[in-house]
Amino acid sequence: MTLKSKLVVIPFFMLLFLLLFSTVHASALTPERIEGPNRYDTAIEVSKNGWDQESDYIILATGEDFPDALAGAPLSKKYNAPVLLTPSDRILDSVMDEIKRIAPNTVILLGGEVALSRNIEDTINSQGFDTNRIAGDNRFETASEIAADLDSSHQEAMIANGMDFPDALSAGTYATDSQTPILLTMDDQVPKATESYLNDNNIEKTYAIGGELVIGERVLNALPGPQRISGENRFETSMAVINELTPGRGQLYFATGTDFPDALTSTPLASKTGGQVVLTHHERVLEFDSQPSIADYIGKHLIQGVRIIGGEVAVSSQFEETLSSLPTFNLEKDALTNLKEEGGFLQEVLQYESTFSANQNHGDPDHDPGFVYLEGDSEILVTVPHSVVHYRKPEDMNNTCNEVTFNGSTLCGRSAEIYTGALGLMLHEYTNVHVLYVKSPLLDVSHYHDVPYKEELERILSQKDISMVIDLHGAGFAREFDIDLGTAFGELIEQEKIENLKSSLQKQNIHETYENHTFSASTSRTLANYTYHELGTEAVQVEIHRRYRDPRNQPDLYFNLLFGMSEFIEWYNQKES
Repeated sequence: MTLKSKLVVIPFFMLLFLLLFSTVHASALTPERIEGPNRYDTAIEVSKNGWDQESDYIILATGEDFPDALAGAPLSKKYNAPVLLTPSDRILDSVMDEIKRIAPNTVILLGGEVALSRNIEDTINSQGFDTNRIAGDNRFETASEIAADLDSSHQEAMIANGMDFPDALSAGTYATDSQTPILLTMDDQVPKATESYLNDNNIEKTYAIGGELVIGERVLNALPGPQRISGENRFETSMAVINELTPGRGQLYFATGTDFPDALTSTPLASKTGGQVVLTHHERVLEFDSQPSIADYIGKHLIQGVRIIGGEVAVSSQFEETLSSLPTFNLEKDALTNLKEEGGFLQEVLQYESTFSANQNHGDPDHDPGFVYLEGDSEILVTVPHSVVHYRKPEDMNNTCNEVTFNGSTLCGRSAEIYTGALGLMLHEYTNVHVLYVKSPLLDVSHYHDVPYKEELERILSQKDISMVIDLHGAGFAREFDIDLGTAFGELIEQEKIENLKSSLQKQNIHETYENHTFSASTSRTLANYTYHELGTEAVQVEIHRRYRDPRNQPDLYFNLLFGMSEFIEWYNQKES
């Protein structure tokens, strides 16, 4: 894009940028409070927020003490179940009403009959619901029994002190998302049940949550592949876990760090919505010396929603007011709706796409060398090889050839993958990734090796600090996916990065995001495969269904695509920095 054309675009773009992606410094956050008059009713309200329809399971724990429930969070994802609380000796009418509303087949009881009495089990059974009790002789055995109920393919475990609750709760969101078991320990000794589980299941990696006062060096050294994640106190440890294991979450759930119920029951909802539970002080937004605080986090991430769990006795109005005033980098969804109704967002996309849609999707036929490199400051390069009409040799076509003459040769014309070019340019503007896009018809740069485009790609990767290539492509309406991520079945890129890319897109309601569904990038002709094998840089081929890459009918779908990709790029940049 020339300087002159940029000067024309900037007024439109700056309006969009300010409305959608700017840093807002005045009352940018509007916390929603989920609460009831007590811990039991707060758990019910959380359940109603996350499970408005029936579910096959409910998890029930005592609200009087924490030990048996600490390790239960990962079960909520496996069974798509909320966590409800009740006193140890009886089931409250309000809790039974919520069970009836959800109408599960089975209620899972966490802990033995001291935690949840036989009377509770009998009452549930009398109402026509099955029960399944998961319990051991003590809290350590119960945690191991819960872990055994999870899928056995994991090779990681979370380790937390079982004599107090904060660190296990801090581990809850990551453990739930990844289906990693939470095992409990003493500060100076690994209990037999925990040791047996680690050995029997060949656990290779453990995250020890908390400092030396709660997990001593003797315990740490006895764990397989230990990594300690800790802070100076429970609040700082909570942020340390977030910064280390779940960075970039846009939904935040604040629960008091001085009692266990609200954090316990909100973890399933946080995981279900792609969010994160944050343990907080009753009144203050804390700053830390050795760890980025929640204020730092909010100022650097796109925050889509904030919820406070519990009433003002748990988390005060003073905290809520302070939270609301924090400077934040926040996406205003309402602004997108307004722009869509007024044509602002669509107008902006069309402005970017005009570079490629000109001359019946031939772009600028006179441009030499036919492609453009825009330098960024990210470690990601986005390639857009099919943004305009492109050509292949007749012998390389498996179907009808639309014959054209190009540079004196008879070739087969192939359609432009419309709006992939606009997406590449907007990602460059929003996230400052490097972009290499095709601007005029060329021999298919993604299909042939000895072409100037790939020479330029090699030059860029050899001279710039780039560690990943995202190769954008467009799929047709007939494809049975929303997004297909081609990785040559895991060969081209680390799985963690693909899982985060999938998650970032799925959180924007692009649910049918798959890996190697139809386009696996397994052949050496593909740009992603070539980039990895010939140039030594990780790469992924991103095939985008037509309904997501053509914004003319549903601009919000294109926005979700743009935002999901931006979220992943932000996560990747932080990971690599």
